[in-house]
Amino acid sequence: MKNNLAWAHAIYMLAKEENQLPQYKEDAHFFLTSIASEPAIIKYLQDPFITIKDKEDFLNELFQTKTYLTNLMLLLVKEHQIKHVGEILNKFIRKYNKEHHIKEGIIWTVNKLDQALEKEIEAKFSKKYPSQKIEFTTKIDKDLIGGFKVEIDQDVYDLSIKNELTNIKKELLKE
Repeated sequence: MKNNLAWAHAIYMLAKEENQLPQYKEDAHFFLTSIASEPAIIKYLQDPFITIKDKEDFLNELFQTKTYLTNLMLLLVKEHQIKHVGEILNKFIRKYNKEHHIKEGIIWTVNKLDQALEKEIEAKFSKKYPSQKIEFTTKIDKDLIGGFKVEIDQDVYDLSIKNELTNIKKELLKE
């Protein structure tokens, strides 16, 4: 939605003007994580029967010292745009990443990786994209059976046991 891009751009310009881009990005990730784990937050903020003051108190408690984030969310509530906050913040993060030559990657595993292995995987894939920094997120996918899968933009590197079994099955069915 075009309007969401305008909101994202406005947030980016404000953060840049205040020389707080990395902090805004970190806070955007925090809020996105919060609403992903608690979708009721958005429902609460959209509820027309809850006063703006109650919503403001709720946001102040959620963000504590981050008054700019509270103010932004209140503005989105007042403008009836809070339902789009996820898309707005994701566009802001994408704009930040593009401007700072950062790619986002996901490491899919069956179990939580130990830190040494995670760093090794990150180092390996950072060599494939030398002109850009890659910020990885680790996610769990029990269907992989074992191994891992890495996604960076449109590139998928599937080193999972599930993928190996699928390839073996295809080979066997060819004959």
